Amino acid sequence: MNLYTLLRSRPRHYVHLVRGLVGSSGVLGELNRPVFVVGAPNSGTRALGRAIALSPDIEDRSEARVLWDKDFHERRNDTLKTAADVRRADRIRLYGNFCYYQWQSGKRVVLNRHPENSLRIHFMKAIFPSARIIHIVRDGRAVVCSNYRSTVLHPERLAHPFGAFVRPPGWRERLDWPLLDQLAYLWNVTALYASREGKKYGDDYREVSYEELPRSSAAIVRDLWQWLGVAGDESRLARAPAFDDRNYKWKSELKPEEIAVIERIAREGLAYFGYLTGAGVGDARSESATRG
Repeated sequence: MNLYTLLRSRPRHYVHLVRGLVGSSGVLGELNRPVFVVGAPNSGTRALGRAIALSPDIEDRSEARVLWDKDFHERRNDTLKTAADVRRADRIRLYGNFCYYQWQSGKRVVLNRHPENSLRIHFMKAIFPSARIIHIVRDGRAVVCSNYRSTVLHPERLAHPFGAFVRPPGWRERLDWPLLDQLAYLWNVTALYASREGKKYGDDYREVSYEELPRSSAAIVRDLWQWLGVAGDESRLARAPAFDDRNYKWKSELKPEEIAVIERIAREGLAYFGYLTGAGVGDARSESATRG
């Protein structure tokens, strides 16, 4: 970690510690069930999180990287955290800060969007047992293309493992892989983990298709508001930014051999989510835009 990053992140960490102690003491009131939006990097978590947060009942506190991990900027730790990794200090810091966010905003529900939390499903539920989790899934080929392009445009990311994105289980054993291969592995492991582990929580979990948002965003957000028990009306939905389907880019920006690499490494996830069906992505995923 360089000096600038250290000076930027450490003060915030100490603020989080103080807020955590105050919030977890109960003086700021009880925490209502929070909402966590997860998904592999560049899967649409930002756009979906902002649309959901149009509800007057929701306070959007994304991404809070240092709150979740004070060493986030060091890029040396595993992203995966399970219920067994929860420490008392984690409970106090995280629960207390969410209590503070709810109290400070005066809103009923706090929403947090953080791609790294795709690999922390059980960690989150151990600290926030009543939490609702929304997982957005996007075609892995489009995600890999977007992350690959982002890394090329920002070469400083190459100094970090896996292009400075999520570090999935097994990342250390794949540091010598080409970047494209790493990013395909990242999407496959991250998306599958979030889906399989999230579904274990029944009605506390929902899965949203990125591909469905451009044509059904209002219906999807309306359905999520109802599930979350928050207010929202058509006038607020009308303020939501348009959801652009940018999946066409991977078909023109990736070479055939690069697509073949992604489909080989991420085949399990692409098949699991219906992206390798002969009917095409849109037909394969239109049966249910949001599913538990």
